[in-house]
Amino acid sequence: MVLPFLGLELKLDRVSSFLTDHTFIPYKKHIFYYPTSSFALLDHMDLTLSCLLLFGLLYASFSLFFNFRKKSPPDQRYPPGNTGWPFIGESLEYVASGRNGTPDKFVRERMDKFSPEVFKTSIAGETVAVFCGAAGNKFLFSNENKLVASWMPSTFLKIINAKKSETGAILQGKRLRSMLPEFLKPEALQKYLPVMDRMAMQHLERDWSVTAAITFVVCYLADHPDVLRIQPVAPGTFRKVIKDFTYAGFKIPKEWKAFWSVYSTHKDPNYFPNPEKFDPSRFEGNGPVPYSFVPFGGGPRMCPGNEYARLEVLIFMHRLVTKFKWKRLNPNEKIIIELSPVPFSKSSSTIEKFAYNLNQAAN
Repeated sequence: MVLPFLGLELKLDRVSSFLTDHTFIPYKKHIFYYPTSSFALLDHMDLTLSCLLLFGLLYASFSLFFNFRKKSPPDQRYPPGNTGWPFIGESLEYVASGRNGTPDKFVRERMDKFSPEVFKTSIAGETVAVFCGAAGNKFLFSNENKLVASWMPSTFLKIINAKKSETGAILQGKRLRSMLPEFLKPEALQKYLPVMDRMAMQHLERDWSVTAAITFVVCYLADHPDVLRIQPVAPGTFRKVIKDFTYAGFKIPKEWKAFWSVYSTHKDPNYFPNPEKFDPSRFEGNGPVPYSFVPFGGGPRMCPGNEYARLEVLIFMHRLVTKFKWKRLNPNEKIIIELSPVPFSKSSSTIEKFAYNLNQAAN
């Protein structure tokens, strides 16, 4: 048998196998043939593309449905903002700002874009109203267990093995506060000074090394409020909204989460001019505006041990800076914010030790 379009002469018994193994596609005046195995590959590609297209359509539909459900009814006005991606929200942006050494960027950018009083976002799968400014801090601190209550993401509660009962949290807070005042009174702290000083010296003698002393001023600066303003110990805390309320003309519904951030005031030039500059004189005279300097929070849940922590750090720093010489490895070291501020490389300084008499050091 002759196939003129191929210019080939094939026997009849071979034509059947040839047609089985190859597929012919006419195109204009030419005829092309491809192995059947190639079409199997194309079928797989078509299936993959179809699945990707279907997934994209489903995700887009779900996103539209998700955003539609979150829109405010005509008679309600929720805070402006952006909830980001479904489930993820803006969690990645929030974490990334801390990892990049600019934790204030997340809050400051949204204050400028949406509202300087309160804006909406989504963190850890929750819709969050971020309260800004001294007025926002005062509002949340003053309405503890009235409009808002203590709250932490469920993943964090699992890590620390804590119970989610609100009643339990309130009772635990009251119990701790009934115990701590006696422990933290000035009279009690005065008794701890010799013990803390002795433990700090023993730790330095045993575990640290030095070659020369540096000025005690570094200790003063390390404990100065303006250091806590620039690099606070925590970026803020969450609250759970337990009752519908209105703030700054916006409705904050029950079950939303609230968040106050130190950076809404600590890095605001309206409260602290030239906020990136270290300036101890800010706290002279009348000091900053109330509720604008909040490194330890405020209200009933204000950190009860902040003065004790200051004293402990002060004693340790006194021994550390008078017996050590520090050399910076990287003058441009970034500070990242995770659970607390830490150097980016975690090795920004080297310390050398020199021998000294423990009894002489006590003097």
